[in-house]
Amino acid sequence: MAKIATLAAERWVSKPDRQRGFTLLELMVVLLILASLATLTTISLRPVLHRARLDRAADVLASADRFARIHARASSGTLMQIKRRGCDVLAADGRLLKRYAYPERVFCERVWAADGSGGIAGSDQRSALGFDSRGVTKTYAVVLQIDAGDEAAMRRFRVHLGTSGQSMDATSDDEVRAWLQP
Repeated sequence: MAKIATLAAERWVSKPDRQRGFTLLELMVVLLILASLATLTTISLRPVLHRARLDRAADVLASADRFARIHARASSGTLMQIKRRGCDVLAADGRLLKRYAYPERVFCERVWAADGSGGIAGSDQRSALGFDSRGVTKTYAVVLQIDAGDEAAMRRFRVHLGTSGQSMDATSDDEVRAWLQP
């Protein structure tokens, strides 16, 4: 075995005109391995990225809720319109105070309110929540969903308590209904 290694080394050294480097085949094999690893990494990280987008959308919704409450206390009330791709906070006179957008591929699937109002936030539909001058609104829940293409859709249930402004996650439609019961 040592003789073979010595002969190979002598042959390599004895030919100074031979260019040292990698063959095209070796480079292609390395690139194929790297591409396979990148594909596997992307596939395994996709659910994590989807969950992060849903979390960001829930944070956007909580920010809009806080902004609407603060403005309602400083004025005679506000209105928050929850739409499919974001939400708007309006003054009592209808002026737009602030517009919020959900992250890419996230949309509002449904809005429920404790009084039974709300519904599906379609492409041109809105669900409006009024905040009185104390910053209080009815308890409501929002179901956020990510457009995952071929994959199973991921959903995020978020319940906002009207009097305190607290928000919490729910795990199913049934849990949301339980929170919204009087």
